[in-house]
Amino acid sequence: MVLRTKWDPNEYVDALQVGLTRIGEIEVSTVRLPKLKGQDDRFETCLFVDGGRSQIVATYHDRIEALFGHNRFVCALRFQHDMLTEQVVNAVQNSLRLNQAV
Repeated sequence: MVLRTKWDPNEYVDALQVGLTRIGEIEVSTVRLPKLKGQDDRFETCLFVDGGRSQIVATYHDRIEALFGHNRFVCALRFQHDMLTEQVVNAVQNSLRLNQAV
């Protein structure tokens, strides 16, 4: 292992946004992590919730895997969000029907 006494910006590869999707109150973000040149790429998907909470939910070793993983989380969250939205709409409609019957 080489210890560096001075940071050299020419040896650094910045982070790269691979995917960013918002679903309701949740944001799915997949990025290539910053690294030194010559190091292997590492990616991660993180969920951010309104209010400041976040959690890393997956890590990957290549961009294709990262894109697939990002889209998998987006699809799952969209399905969950749509199901919840449908349940809320049905509950409101049922409540309105009950109120009209009274």
